[in-house]
Amino acid sequence: MTPEAAKALADARVDQEQAARWEAEIRHLQARIQNQYVDVHLGAPLAAAPAPVPINTVCPVSGKLADRTKTLWHDEKLVCFLLRRLQGELRKDPKPHLARLAQLANAPPGGLGAKPVNDKCPVSGKEVDLSQTSVFEGKVIAFCCAKCKTTFESDPNHTRPA
Repeated sequence: MTPEAAKALADARVDQEQAARWEAEIRHLQARIQNQYVDVHLGAPLAAAPAPVPINTVCPVSGKLADRTKTLWHDEKLVCFLLRRLQGELRKDPKPHLARLAQLANAPPGGLGAKPVNDKCPVSGKEVDLSQTSVFEGKVIAFCCAKCKTTFESDPNHTRPA
């Protein structure tokens, strides 16, 4: 038997009128089901909650600049670490690190915990090194190196950041 002959035999055995009635009944039942749903509009969707921000920029274990992708929740605070393996040290025994964590959780005086207002060194014009900062007129200013920081601090009116 050829494929065409098999299809013709199958089509001949189907009661087309009955199939049409069933399909109409299915459409009618689907409409009834759809009418049972209630649409509720509560206004605009809520904005996604902002991602939590770690309380620190310095690793509480190593004392070096932390990687914001390597985090751990500790005492309901998000803490970031230099390396993922250092998280285990805090989990295992937090006591040696609690003092540094407390210090990191509170912004240091003078606005030093704030982000610098510049991304280019006001002395050299080069990219800044975030470990080289100073506070000037209540703003954190970053420098490319210790030499530029010292130059600026000795005469801040000579080179002022934008």
